[in-house]
Amino acid sequence: NTLACILFDISFDDVNDPEYQRVYEFVDDEANEPLVGEADIIPLLRFTPLYARKAERMKRIRARQDAWLTEKIGARQQHLVEGGEVQTLCDILLQTMDSPCPGQRLSYENIKEICNEIIFAGTDTTATTTETVLAHLLNNPDKATALRAELDDVFGSLQRMPSAAEFSRLRYTNAVIKEAMRMTCAVPFNSHTCTADTEVLGYRIPKGAMCINNIYA
Repeated sequence: NTLACILFDISFDDVNDPEYQRVYEFVDDEANEPLVGEADIIPLLRFTPLYARKAERMKRIRARQDAWLTEKIGARQQHLVEGGEVQTLCDILLQTMDSPCPGQRLSYENIKEICNEIIFAGTDTTATTTETVLAHLLNNPDKATALRAELDDVFGSLQRMPSAAEFSRLRYTNAVIKEAMRMTCAVPFNSHTCTADTEVLGYRIPKGAMCINNIYA
């Protein structure tokens, strides 16, 4: 809900909202297709029948994502064309399409992919990290007790949501989150394709090579 509001100035009434279900389904479906990403690490998987079926399914999932993003970005474009004020992150990104500076100019496809990454990374990865923190706390009840004590000390009986400004006071909470992410990273590997021949630490990396970052290294 927060990300949809920041990007497109839309919100969902509850989890049964049809629009929410539409977004949830394609985000959840993409998160449950691990073999497609694993083929970047083990290229031989691309030649297996299982990968071929999953790749086709991923194309259909991406088509649903693309349709939703095109619809929402189009609505923001129309808002700006009609003289509306800049209100969302998507509006700011759309403004760069007319930038006189090539280095600041984004294409429509760039903007769509940025919005897609924010929606996906901001939902599945955040949910996975939250589950990881809770799992570690369940296995370390003394840490959970200390965490609860800090939250009670900072917020007491306040009947409101905490603000970002108060996060600096939650030193133990911050440490718990970071330690859980260190021990169990939600995305341990990340891959990018090299766009030009280059050399790193004496190793030649040809254009088109798949470079995989090991977060744990």
